[in-house]
Amino acid sequence: MTNPMTVLALLFSMVALASPSAARPPQTLVVTADGWDVDRGRLTLIEGDRVIFGPVSVHLGRSGLAWGLGLHRPPARAEGPSKREGDGRSPAGVFTVGARYDRADSADAYCVDDPASDQYNAIVTLPPGARPSWSSAERMRDYRVAVVITHNAGRVAGRGSCIFLHESDRPTAGCTALAREDLDRLLTLLAPGARVVQLPAASYRALVGPWKLPPPTLVGLSSPDDPHE
Repeated sequence: MTNPMTVLALLFSMVALASPSAARPPQTLVVTADGWDVDRGRLTLIEGDRVIFGPVSVHLGRSGLAWGLGLHRPPARAEGPSKREGDGRSPAGVFTVGARYDRADSADAYCVDDPASDQYNAIVTLPPGARPSWSSAERMRDYRVAVVITHNAGRVAGRGSCIFLHESDRPTAGCTALAREDLDRLLTLLAPGARVVQLPAASYRALVGPWKLPPPTLVGLSSPDDPHE
């Protein structure tokens, strides 16, 4: 005969697993910069309503930021350029964390950045000796580790491709780059599918309400109604 106490304990454990409180709070990875044309920014990882990593300094595209294609359309009459292939700008907007690629597992992987290709902004496998159907691509093995930022998920030709989080000590062609030790620590905490918000500070403050972003004070910014701004 089954022990009633055993059944009761099992029921309690099932309720605990199904409880919303047991779920991990949503994460938002926030990158802010002092303007559209600067190549440095600050990165903070927020889980729920608390900071769990950062802020740390990051390198952006060598030309700064530009509106990308993400989860929200840029506001009407918004300041700032639009992201284009080869413009040297990191995408601004709201995105999600995608797949991770490690050098050891990426020998035959390429990210296609040829706007004329039907594989534009896709990571594809090209076996040794095979001829590519595209004219330009990044070798994923050139990165020790790279995490996809899902900019331009619809693969609109010419609107920017191959955007990653990776390590570097200098401005990038459009990615967001951290120091090696910062990246490694971040990746121990970052959840798949986390929201990525990357904006100039002024745009971040203006969009906190409309886009339901974490409070500016959590990412080292003053609030939109700060009288000292």
